[in-house]
Amino acid sequence: MIITHATVKETSLSRQSLLAVFGMHTQRWRDGQRIKVFVLASDQPLHRKFATEVLGTYPYQLDRIWQRLVYSGTGRAPHICTSEDDMRMKVRNTPGAIGYVGSVMEEDTHVITVE
Repeated sequence: MIITHATVKETSLSRQSLLAVFGMHTQRWRDGQRIKVFVLASDQPLHRKFATEVLGTYPYQLDRIWQRLVYSGTGRAPHICTSEDDMRMKVRNTPGAIGYVGSVMEEDTHVITVE
């Protein structure tokens, strides 16, 4: 499930749009608010599932995209969370944030659907 901070107005995104967000190509929401991307480490099962099933790519491909942005000086890698609970807390407390969780909990107030 894709979760965002309560200030994010989007309710759904296409897979292509999600890939652009998590690939760090789209940097602002439609309202101009800066996007802050949170992910789990590439070796985490939920990250692998998210990358393959939701984004339609492999974790190593995302890693390459992020490394290229960092090493070329043209962008930043996403913030890496230590656990799902850590991701929930950071997304909940960071305006413009987006992340993903295995299942939605009551405090995950803003969920994005995938078109």
